[in-house]
Parts: sequence; C-alpha cells; structure tokens
Amino acid sequence: MTAKTSHSIIAICYAYIAGIVLHMLFPAHPSLSVMWMITGIGLLLSGALIFMILLGNIKKTTSLIPFFLIAFLLFGYTRHLASVTIPENRLLEIKVSSAGKIDFKKPIFLDDTSRLKLIKSSKSASDIVLQLAGQLNARVPEYGTNGLAQVDNQGRWKFNFIKAPVFSKKITIKAGDPIGTVYRIQRPFNSITSIVCVSGTGPAEISLLKVSNHINAFTRFGRQKPAVTILGRITHDPSVYANRARISITPDFIQPEHGGPFFKVDGGDISTLLYPSTHNYYELARTAAYGYNVQARGELLTPPGPANPMDFDQRTYMKNHNLFGTLFVNQGMIAPIKLPDGKYAEGTPLVEFSLKARDNMLTVLKQTLPMPHSAFVGAITLGMRYGLSARPGILSDYYKLKKEGLSKVEYYNYDQPHTGWEDTIENQFKRAGVNHVLAVSGLHVTIITAMLVGLFMLLRVPKKMFVPVTIFALVIFAIITGARPSTLRAVIMNSLFLLTWAYMKQGLRSAALFGLAVAAVLILIQNPLMIVDPSFTLSFAAILSLVLLTGPAYEMLSKFRGNVFLVFLLFISITTVIAIRKFSLIYTPSFLILWAVLWAGIFIIAKFLQPKFHPIGDVGFQDLPNGFSTFFAAQFAIQIGMMIPLSSVYFMRWPLGGMYANIIAIPLAGVIIQLGMIAGLLGLIPGIGIYLALLLNAANWIASSGFLLLSHVVARGCPWPFVPKWHPWLVVAYYIYLLAFVYRKQIIGFLEKLLSYIKLRHPIYAKLFALILAFLLILPVIAAKKPDKNKLRISVLAVRYGSAILVQTPNNANLLFDAGAVTFGERGFNNTVRTVLTYLARKGILHLNAAVLTSPNIARSAGIADVMNEYRVDKLFIPETIAGIKSSMSENDFKKYILKGKTFHDAETTRLTEMYCRLINDISWPKRLTLAKVLPFHNENLINKWADMDSHIISLRAGEIIYQETSPDRKKLIIKVLHPDNKTFENKPIDNRSAVIKIQYGDFSFLITSDIHYDAQKYIADTLSETELKSSVMIIPGHGSEIPANAFSKFSSAMKKCLDNGLKPLLKKVNPKAVIFEYGDPKPILKQTFNDARSAYSITKRFVKKSFPSIRVLSTDSDQAILITSDGSNFKIKTQAELRKDAGKIVGEGSSDIGYAF
Repeated sequence: MTAKTSHSIIAICYAYIAGIVLHMLFPAHPSLSVMWMITGIGLLLSGALIFMILLGNIKKTTSLIPFFLIAFLLFGYTRHLASVTIPENRLLEIKVSSAGKIDFKKPIFLDDTSRLKLIKSSKSASDIVLQLAGQLNARVPEYGTNGLAQVDNQGRWKFNFIKAPVFSKKITIKAGDPIGTVYRIQRPFNSITSIVCVSGTGPAEISLLKVSNHINAFTRFGRQKPAVTILGRITHDPSVYANRARISITPDFIQPEHGGPFFKVDGGDISTLLYPSTHNYYELARTAAYGYNVQARGELLTPPGPANPMDFDQRTYMKNHNLFGTLFVNQGMIAPIKLPDGKYAEGTPLVEFSLKARDNMLTVLKQTLPMPHSAFVGAITLGMRYGLSARPGILSDYYKLKKEGLSKVEYYNYDQPHTGWEDTIENQFKRAGVNHVLAVSGLHVTIITAMLVGLFMLLRVPKKMFVPVTIFALVIFAIITGARPSTLRAVIMNSLFLLTWAYMKQGLRSAALFGLAVAAVLILIQNPLMIVDPSFTLSFAAILSLVLLTGPAYEMLSKFRGNVFLVFLLFISITTVIAIRKFSLIYTPSFLILWAVLWAGIFIIAKFLQPKFHPIGDVGFQDLPNGFSTFFAAQFAIQIGMMIPLSSVYFMRWPLGGMYANIIAIPLAGVIIQLGMIAGLLGLIPGIGIYLALLLNAANWIASSGFLLLSHVVARGCPWPFVPKWHPWLVVAYYIYLLAFVYRKQIIGFLEKLLSYIKLRHPIYAKLFALILAFLLILPVIAAKKPDKNKLRISVLAVRYGSAILVQTPNNANLLFDAGAVTFGERGFNNTVRTVLTYLARKGILHLNAAVLTSPNIARSAGIADVMNEYRVDKLFIPETIAGIKSSMSENDFKKYILKGKTFHDAETTRLTEMYCRLINDISWPKRLTLAKVLPFHNENLINKWADMDSHIISLRAGEIIYQETSPDRKKLIIKVLHPDNKTFENKPIDNRSAVIKIQYGDFSFLITSDIHYDAQKYIADTLSETELKSSVMIIPGHGSEIPANAFSKFSSAMKKCLDNGLKPLLKKVNPKAVIFEYGDPKPILKQTFNDARSAYSITKRFVKKSFPSIRVLSTDSDQAILITSDGSNFKIKTQAELRKDAGKIVGEGSSDIGYAF
C-alpha cells in the first residue's frame, strides 16, 4: 500500500468519526427518510467502486476520494442517529372523512405481540373517537413442577399460545390537542382487523404506529413500580464483589404485568444487583453462570440520570454499554433454568474457554501471592479489577487485623486507634495517576506485543513470519482476559499496526496512525455511542499523543544543553516542589507572571554564561540514555496530549504526581504483567507448575509491593487538585494548536508559499500570519457567552441526606452554604468530593468568597474539611455553638463546650461524638481529615495571602452580614444572619441555635433555615417581623424530618402538635411561593433514628401540602437538584428532574400497565 492510499483510508475513517460528531452537534429527526436513502445509496456505490478498484477497472482513484469522504460522513451521521433511536414502525395513516368514515380494507398482521399508539397528524374540526379491533396470540410459558418456565434442549423458551379477540378502549382525539399528541392504546395486538370511527367527523389524519419492543420501552422511572417477569440469558461474566454481584441479562421475553402476555424483546440488555441474602446468589454469582437461562421478577427501572447538572450520568453510561434498565429483584425471584437433561446452558465456547482459563490462572495467583498483592496482580494481568473494590491500601492495618480474625465490618467498627491509612488501593491509584494500569487495554497489549516482537527479533525471525504468530498470541490474550471492549480495541490497534508495519512497508509512525484510524472506525461502527466513553477517548488520545507528539517533544527537549539544560532541571524540580507544598500558587496570576519572568531571566543569563561558566559542560537531554530520554519524551507527550486537557473534561482533577509516578510505574507494570501472566500459565501445569508459579510470584511480590508502595507514597505526598472544566471550543483550539506544533514546518512552508503570491516573501510574514490565525482560533473562547450580570443564581444540590447550596451573585461572587455529608466504612460515600466540589469545578469555580456552615450536624458539616482542604476560601462562617473549638480539645472538653456545661441524657449527646470525630479528631482513625486539622493551613501568612489561602473565621450571629453587593443594574444584594441571638433552648440546643440566613436581592428573597427545631421555629415566628422573614423561597428546616423532642405519646400526634406549633406559624410569617425539602435516605447518617426520620418527612410533606395548597413543594429526593434564577424582580425555578424528562404530551397509559388473565 502506498503512502497516498494509506492517507486516503485514514481520511475516510476520520470522515466517519466526523459524521458521528456532526450528529451529536446537529441531530436530525429519526424519520428523515432522505438522509437514510442518500446514505444507503452512497454506501452501495462505495462498495461497488471499491470492488471495481480491486479488479483494476478503475485506475485513477484520486477523484473518487471526495465521494468516499461524503459517503462515510453520512454513514457516521446516520449510524449514530440509529444508535440513539428506538425504531417505531408506522403501520397506517388513518384518514377520517368529513362523514366520519375510515377506509380500512385489509387487515394488518403484526410480526409479534405488539403495543400500538396513535399520533395526531393534522387538525380536526371536532373530537374524534376511534376504536380498534383485532386478535391477540398471547404467549403462556410452559411451567415445570418447580413453578419455573421451561426451555428445550437448545435453550429456547417453551410457550403455549392462546388466541383471543381483542378490542381497544375508545380513544378520544380532541380537536384542541396539538398536532403530534401521542395516544397510547391500552391493549396489545397481533393483528388489526378493523378501525372504527365511533363518533366525530373529519377531515383528519391520525398515524398508527407499532411501539418498539426494545427493552428500553418497558422500563419505568422512579420506584415502587409494578414488577415485571424476565425470561433471558446471562450474556456477560458476572462481576463478583466482596458482598454483592452484578449480572447482565439479555432478555428474550418480558411480561410487563402479572397475568399478562409475554412480549418478545427486540434488543437491549439489563443489569441486576444481587446480594448474599438473595435466593440462588451463590449459584449465580460465579463465572460458571455465564450462558445460563434465568427467570427473574422485579421492578424494571430506567437507570438514574444525573441528580445534579453536569453530574455523572449513569443512564448514558449504561446505554453506551447496551444496558437500558436496572432490575431490582425481589427476594427469591431470580432462578437459573436447567435444560431438559438437568444441565445448565453454556455461552459461546471461546468465551467459556477464556473465562475458565482466567479463573484457573486467578486461583494460581491466589495460591502464590498474599492479599492485596494477589488482587492487584489479578486486576492488572487478568482484568479482574473488581477484586480490588474497597480494598484498603497496602499500609493499612486491615491486613494485620484480618490475620487476627477481624472481618471487614469489624475492622471499620474497631474501637482502637487504627495505625494505618484508610485510603483504598483504587483511590490511591487515582490520586497517584496510575489508575490506568487496572484497565486491561493498550498498555497491557503493547507490553505483550513488545515482549513477543523483541523476542522474535532477538532470534532473528523475519517479521513477516512472526507477525501472524504475535497477532494470534494477542487474540489468545484477549480471550483469556474475557475479550472486553477495551482489550479488543487494543488488540485491533496493535494487530493492524503489526500488519501494516510488516507487509505494507510502512514505518512505525505511519503504521500506528493507519491502525489507530481503522480500529477506531471498526469499534464505532459496532457501537457509535462509545465515542464519548472515557475508556475509548482516553486510550485513543493516548496513542495519538505517543505517535504524533513524542518525536516533536524529543526534538524540543533535545535543544536543552549545558547551562540551559541544568536550569531546565532546576525549574522543573523547584516548580514541582512548590506545586506539592502550595498548589494554589499555580492558580495565582501574580505568582505565575513573576515566576515566568524570573525563570526567563535565569534562562537568558545561563545561555549568556555558557561560553565562560559551564558546570556540566555541553551535556544535554539527548545525552541521557536513549531508552530513558525517549520514554520521558513519551510521558511528556501523553501529559500534554491527553492528561492535561482530558482530565479536565472528564474528571475535573489532575494527578500532579502521575507524570513522575508513571516513569517508574509503567516499566514496573511491564514486569508485573509478564511475571503474572507467565506464572498463571505455568501454574496450570499439573504437579510442578504451582511451584514454578510460586518461584516467579516471589519476584512478583517484590515488584507488586513496589508498585503499591509507590502509589501510596505519591498519593499521600502529591496533590490531586480540582481543575476547571474546559470550554468545548477551548479543547478544540488546544488540539488544533498541538497539531499545528506537530506540523509546524509544513504549515509555515505552506503559508510562505501562499504569501509569496502577494509578494510577502520574508519568513517573518508567514509566522506573523500563523500567530493571527492562532489568535482568531481562541476568539470563540474569549467571546464565549458570559452569565447574565444581573442574575442571581442559587443551586440547591441533591446530596442525599445532606445539604449544599451554591449561591452565584450578579457580580460573580461564589458562596457555598453547607458542605454535604460524608460517610465512612465499606459502603462509605463522600458527597462533598464526589458531588459538591466536582459541581463547582464543572462550573469553573475554584475560589469561594465564603463558605458558610449553618449547623455542626454531620449532614451539613462532615464535608467542610474537604472544602477547606481543596479550595481557596476567603471567609469561613461557622455556627456560634462551635466557634472557638481547638484541635487540642478532648471529646469531653468538646461536649462541655458545646453544651455550655449542661448535661443531657438523650440522643443530643450521642450526636456529639460524631461531631467531634468530623470536626476535631476521630480517635479510631487519627489520620482522617477534620476541620480542626486543616484550618492551620489557612492561617494568615505571606505565602497564604499571596495564594489566597488565608481564610478568616467568623461566628454566625444574628445581624452578621455575610456578603453584600450592588449589581450592575443597581439592585442591592445582601446576605444576612437572622438567628441565633442570645436566646437559649432547653430542648435540642444545638439544632435550635443553627443559623437562619436570608438572601435578599431586589424583590426576591431566599430563606435558609438549616436545622432549627420546632422550638426555634416558633420563637423566630414570634419574635421576627414579617418584613424580616417574608421570602419568595424557603428551605424547610431539618430536611423536613425533624423528630419531636421527648415524644412519649403517639408519634403522629406528637408530629402534628410540633408542626402546628412550630412550622405552621413560621410558614405563615415567611409566606413563600415555594418550599424545598433537602432530603435523601437518612439511614447512613441517622443510624439509630432513620425510621422515625422517614416517617417525619412523609408527615411533614403531607402537612405542608395540605395546610398551604398554594405553595409549590419541591424535594431534592424526587426533584433532584433545584436551580433558581432571579433578576431581582421575578424568579424562575427549574429542577433537574424536569430537565431530564422527555418532551411532548402523552395521553393514556401504555398496554404494559394493564394486566391480563389467561
């Protein structure tokens, strides 16, 4: 293949990818038939032309390239369109005449039991009532004596069919309904024999459509939905964790309603999570379950979308992997189905072989390596990373205590001080920037490829002979590791690279570019949705960076010689130390300018002194050992080509230590993978094999210990800072700049030639023109739409049973009220880092004008230490109940200080221990981050002031002004504390002295009531004026789940009394137009009283709706994040749940919601 042909194929591949991106940016309607027709014709012609070219009938192919580019551009566009569309078949256009007649002559026979719907296609003069009649051939499974559905010898489900006439309910198409209104028909059909207009007259047109039986069409939003029955197969290897297992099922048939017909499913998989308490758990939570037929019953729900704007979208992630629903299995309602011969069905033979081989190799690793080394080597070698799930780090005392007989649950509840770190191995890998080694993909396949190629070249075997053998070995490796998509992608890329390198006489660079483009297209033809999946994008960018940027990076670094090289090393070293010690300086413009000027001067001086003073002579980067210098250039290329831009895009965090850790980690991973793979294979040899494996894994224990220790040291020593999410156009501009850097000589040459036509022949003109183009490219980022300067924005985030409210003022100040909840243990969750801080970074916020802690309760305060540790905060406002706490306080001193010497004998004191652990010091986990430990890093000193890290601590008292400003349109914004004052409370003193804060912007106001209990609610309503309290929107106190103090009487009666005496007068005084419940499952926070809290929430919500019917009631539990904007006169409320809903009016329920009995 000539270079020209190779470049043409690469261009065609990228045209297909461009078509996918084009559809993402400018989506077309699925029914755009012209697009489908043009694409089909284009692909047919493309195939014919390629065939004729191969036959030699067409000699000149250059003129055909534009045609191929357009054809594949359209192919990419329509392929992505098809992947995001669930097809619905238009059966008939029903035409109602002016006499009210329908011309329906021929029966419509459907290919299977189907659901139908009508769509109004035209206006009608009057209401039209239609009724359909036909036949239903209902499937009824053949059940065995165990009450389960049966299969035949080939694993096919056995059914009987019951034929019955079926009539739809009367469907009313109202004259006032807009065109496009959907009317669901509440009966399934196998054939339609008549359509009758019961009343009304036309002319009118109504479309009759068959609803797709794709599994996505059967899922439902929310919880507490009717259970469905699934008959299907386990088509993927179950992921088995320490205390649960995730299973993917491909449904063959579904019964949406008990007693109803079974529908044949047309596509899509579902996921279900099983626990040891689930019946048949141990039979299904194992590799052997792959291929089993299963019958399951439970709620089939649509995967949740992001609870907050720009949050992780589980629904899209699962959809990208062909998973469209989550089945919540009821107790004992999933069972494997045996074949008539008493055996279970098996999956694809090659996959069965690979999974069995992998399990056998894993057994060898477990027998020859201790924990956590065996779990790590199993993850890095065999792709079984779920074995590392929630696995404590290597220096944790978990492994010592485990030897003493403690379980993992007992370990987290251990009442003695833990001597080790609490971080999990996975989290340490992320912080250290080496998490990529756990994904069996490009690195692993490349290591094996390099090992085999090096071996064959050492033996002087011709590459045309060893390349097929190497590719076969890569295929075997893919099978052994389960043939997962990331592994297949790497195998395809490496195989194509080897083929083009060996047989098409292309260099390494050309072969890699060709293989990469073709592999990407093969993957995206199979699943176009993978284009936005991080695993695909990151690996694609990493390989492109290696291929395109390593050479230019090496060339650039080779210019550093003598004094300049020495200064370069000093610059990198000193800058890294500063970034480790005070990363916030890197975000400080004044520091960056000074630092750049200082080192520019040092570089100039060093170069000037080179002839007279040269301590290292003329030694430079290229004088380093070739392997090391090339590897360093490759790491530099990956950092600038993948990590810097895409870490911001996907994760909003950048592991600083990764650039250094990977210099050691990648070679070490190469040793571990090879030793682990060879040891696993040798261990399969009967007799002596296990001893050979033990010998090899003795060396692997040293290598894996080094890797785990490296990740621990880097994770603890180097920051993992949040970075702002890049603007999409900035990403585009950045990569254009990188390409321009790679092809700079060609671009300058082209510009020089172009400018010579207008007699501008000096090279400086071409460079000047290139700079102008570069500036024009960044203009869209500079001119990007800025937020409306006159708008106040309030984001009430959905953070489970916690609280976090972001306030963005018209003058771009950012204030955070409360920090979310943090729970620890095996199932712990850090809402502050995972949700709150990530949300801020996505909005480009790395600096807070104020952080306000309204209550010391852990649902609000547990995450404040993370906020102060990760972000620059000008002012920290804390409740007056904890103002003055010190890190040296003991738990008893803390309790005395909080309770002001009083003694309580109820839950009031038990909460104080948790507060002490989160705010001061956790005795059991002395290395956990707390507010008291992080505050010293925000003291006033020169460096902190320069880095904006000096935080002023202020107590929240009535009358305190938290923030004020005047907007560009001269409206006043003031954030003021209304409570607490000097009043003391006998009951719930901590809650009742929580802060009440009012945000007033023009005529709009927002009231934050924190955790004030019923006594404080009544006190505030009685003592503060209506002017002070009146607000447009109010947060319901205490998540709406406040439990009555000393409720000895009936719970509901006590609740009603408290609500009548406390919340009701407060709501009357505030008189809001909307109220918000910050609610989620209280169980992880209120371990002893969560059931009472749940009941209190339900009672409170009903009470508010009944007592104040004109108030709009919102909850972060059901409405998710609540977004409020105000111009100072009016305000708008949008909820995340509303933003995720499908648009369009739908009349009637689907047939899947109606039961049948046969």
